[in-house]
Amino acid sequence: MINIFLSLCETCQKKKKLGKKGLVSKTILHTGFNSRCQIDLIDIQSQPDAQFRFILNYQNHLTKFVLLRPLQTKRAEEVASHVLDIFLTFGAPVLLHSDNGREFVNNVITDLTALWPELKIVHGKPRHSQSQGSIERANQDVEQILASWMTDSKSTNWSIGLKFVQFIKNKAHHAEINMTPYKAMFGVNPRVGLVTSNLPNELITTINFEDELENLISTVTTSENMIGQKAAVSDTIDAIRKKANANLEKQVTRMITRSENKFPAVEVGVNVVIRIPDVDKGKTDHPNIIGIVLEKTEYDLYRIGCKDRILEKFYCRCVHYQLFIY
Repeated sequence: MINIFLSLCETCQKKKKLGKKGLVSKTILHTGFNSRCQIDLIDIQSQPDAQFRFILNYQNHLTKFVLLRPLQTKRAEEVASHVLDIFLTFGAPVLLHSDNGREFVNNVITDLTALWPELKIVHGKPRHSQSQGSIERANQDVEQILASWMTDSKSTNWSIGLKFVQFIKNKAHHAEINMTPYKAMFGVNPRVGLVTSNLPNELITTINFEDELENLISTVTTSENMIGQKAAVSDTIDAIRKKANANLEKQVTRMITRSENKFPAVEVGVNVVIRIPDVDKGKTDHPNIIGIVLEKTEYDLYRIGCKDRILEKFYCRCVHYQLFIY
């Protein structure tokens, strides 16, 4: 009887805690470099480093390459200044995503276009299923690697440590693309000067000047380039990025198959409970709203109506917008 009452109680449904994992929807993967990127802010106000209290995490979707910047505030104009620096170095993406709310990204794009009038980028859908939680996992990795760096270096200057964290993160093997983000980005593995060359370690310590290096190379016989100069390789950068995209498609297929086997389909006319993202609700609001499925598209997207109105967006059963039958 208690369970029946709870299932029919509207307030209880609005208050209940929903699972965080939903059905992974169909995604659109882009093979083009820099077509889709995402920004996120990591709050580290509990451990301020002088004037810095936030971390900007910028990630390229295809290569998973991340760029980290310390921030004094999370104001759109400061974020835009750092993002502009990234754009002018690597180029601007077509789509820019963020989980920090539509208004935030709109303000960032507005400030960007004010600084760079010819720039035209599109605000990607918030919590787009294509990211598959990638930026959240990247945030966790950044925090964990940064904590280790601070412990090992016995330093609280995490704004300096971010430079090393960025390098460590980008040279680590990424399961989704089955290679390092650095190689997916630049076509080669990261190098650390002569340390990553083929020269014997005992000889590296004796070299300080270019003429010494030239003399050493002339006396050492090897079939490979000793200083790691760019060699002819079968894999071009374009081929490497296509391979990364193919690995992403395989990962998405696996995720869709697993989630479709786990979660039942939602039909038209079914009552559902929809999670309200934290960035879109007030402190005193219920975490969920109740609605009814009005329409289902061929792409497994849903039009939802609630008590006050029909919701503008189509919803999918994915990580953030998930539907639960009650």
